[in-house]
Amino acid sequence: MNICFVINSLGAGGAQRVVSVLSHKLSEKHNVTVILTDNKDCVYHLPQSVKSVFLKDYSKGKTINLNQKLKTVYFKIKRKFNKNLTPFGYYREQSLWLQRYFEENPQDVIFGFMVYASIMLSLIKTKAKIIMAERVYPSLPICEQDPVEIRNKFYKKGDKIVFQTEEIRDMFAPDIREKGVVIPNPIKENLPLYEGGDREKIIVNYGSLSKDHKNIPLLFKAFDIVAETHPDHILKIYGYGELNQKAKETLDNLKNKDKVFLLPFESDIHDKIKKYGMFVMTSDYEGMPNSLIEAMGIGLPVISTDCKGGGAKALIKNHINGIITPPNNSEAVADAIKFYIDNPKKAEEYAKEALKIRDDLSVDKISEKWMNLI
Repeated sequence: MNICFVINSLGAGGAQRVVSVLSHKLSEKHNVTVILTDNKDCVYHLPQSVKSVFLKDYSKGKTINLNQKLKTVYFKIKRKFNKNLTPFGYYREQSLWLQRYFEENPQDVIFGFMVYASIMLSLIKTKAKIIMAERVYPSLPICEQDPVEIRNKFYKKGDKIVFQTEEIRDMFAPDIREKGVVIPNPIKENLPLYEGGDREKIIVNYGSLSKDHKNIPLLFKAFDIVAETHPDHILKIYGYGELNQKAKETLDNLKNKDKVFLLPFESDIHDKIKKYGMFVMTSDYEGMPNSLIEAMGIGLPVISTDCKGGGAKALIKNHINGIITPPNNSEAVADAIKFYIDNPKKAEEYAKEALKIRDDLSVDKISEKWMNLI
């Protein structure tokens, strides 16, 4: 069977990691191709058994028919001289090359990862089974249109739509929900494991620093409250990107900002943090947060806001394998942190229970759910 994944890039991110894992697994029995549409830089490398194609490189080496050539020239001119050109114009241009590729390389199943890959797939004609994967909480408008309504329009072309949580699936129109399948992210393989001993008095978070929905200011405020009564603890955030202005201002105004450390994200992040005191996530919304999954799989006590999207509450059973706090409530987050500090036996009990996620979300189990779709 010929199977193809279409995705923007294999840079850092949850969707990219899932494509890397799935393409590897599927290539054991099928011919697998990954098409990168916008960026060929890879953080997640593919095995030799998986063919990778950068769409723009492919387009340069191909001669298209006159009709396709005219359409391509039209979109290039429009994009150059019309600053208000919507992204749909750009992705329609991209879809011409995608159409050409599939005509020359017929596929049996095509996976579209992320919304714009799905938009492109909805614009082409193919006999292949199309599986579209929604990888985020749909919050940002697309071309000034409602993010859910615009997806409802383009997802109709998909034979199946994969969602990360039931809450996200239920945001969509009935005909889209009927095609919907909920599959959580797999846990990263070969995660290190906390092996006991004294935990370091460090509260940790890692991921993007710049994205507003991560609500880093809330974590700063909660830590500042904790540091007043537990001055021996520090906060470390390993991240990529830069703090947004709100986060910078919040950090500058903390009483205990000298105990907050912003560090670059590192490839061995899991080894670094496995003996830390706890992992805390304060997002406003998420899909299925990989950092939370990994923290649980390492054996850290975890805390998360009950963020929109339902990913956190799909993973955490409150006061069983972690703690869920109300969204945007720094006092509640601070109380949860203090609970772990003041009740170390409970913290270890929750962390031990969280380790079950290593089996529940194993690569083999999650890959099987995806393979059942084809």
